[in-house]
Amino acid sequence: MGLSGLLSRIAGFLGKLSGVRWFIIVDRDARSVATHSPVISDKDAEELKELIINAGEISEAFSKYSLFRRREMKTRTLYVKFNGEGLEVENIGKFVVAINTDEKLLPVFSKIFDLLRRGETVKCENCGRELLLETYTCPRCGRTVPFIVEECPHCGYNLRVKKCPGCGNYIDVRGRVIKRDVGVLATGVLIGILVLLLGIYMGLTVTGNYRLLFYGIGAIMGAIMGLLGYILSSPR
Repeated sequence: MGLSGLLSRIAGFLGKLSGVRWFIIVDRDARSVATHSPVISDKDAEELKELIINAGEISEAFSKYSLFRRREMKTRTLYVKFNGEGLEVENIGKFVVAINTDEKLLPVFSKIFDLLRRGETVKCENCGRELLLETYTCPRCGRTVPFIVEECPHCGYNLRVKKCPGCGNYIDVRGRVIKRDVGVLATGVLIGILVLLLGIYMGLTVTGNYRLLFYGIGAIMGAIMGLLGYILSSPR
C-alpha cells in the first residue's frame, strides 16, 4: 500500500473512534494540509498547519535524546495534555498527524503509529485481513475502539478475544485464531446424551402418558446440556 492509501486509511480509522475530537494530517515537505476531520474547517486547519509542523519537528528533535529506547527505535510521539484530553502528534514519513484525543487513547495510538512506522501490521491468520487500523464496538459501553486493544480504554472491558471483521473467526489481538474448547463441548454433549438415556430408561419403567413425559423431559434436558456445552466452549 502506498503512503497516500495509508493516510486515507488512517483518516478513516481516526474518524470512527470514540474519544477523538478531531485530527489534521499535514505534509511537512509541501507545508500543506493533506486532510482533516469534518469538524475542523479548512481555515482552522490552515491556521494550525504551521504549529503542527513545528510540533512534528520538536518530536523528531527530542527523539534523539530518548533515554529508554532501543538503538533501532526512536520516539515519534509528542503529547500535550490538558484536562483529561490533549493533542497527540505523530510523525510518519513526510507527514505529521495531529489528533485531539482523550488521554486514555494515548498508549494505543503510540503503539499503532510505532508499528506503522516500522512497516509492520497485524493480520488475521485465517483470512489475512489487516487489523491494525480496524475498529471494534465495545459490548459494554458501546464506544468504538481500536481493534487491537486488549481492553476497552474507556470502561476496561476485556476485549482480548473478538470476531475477525473479515472471516468471523474468533481471534486474539495479534490475529491468532482462538479455537473452541473441545473438552468443554464434549463434556456438555456427553452429559446431554446421558440425560437423554436416563429419560428413556425412566420412560421404560412406566406406562401410558408418563412414558412420553419422561422421554420428552430427557430429550429437552439433554438438548439443553448440549447447548450449554456449546455456549461455554466458545472462545473467551
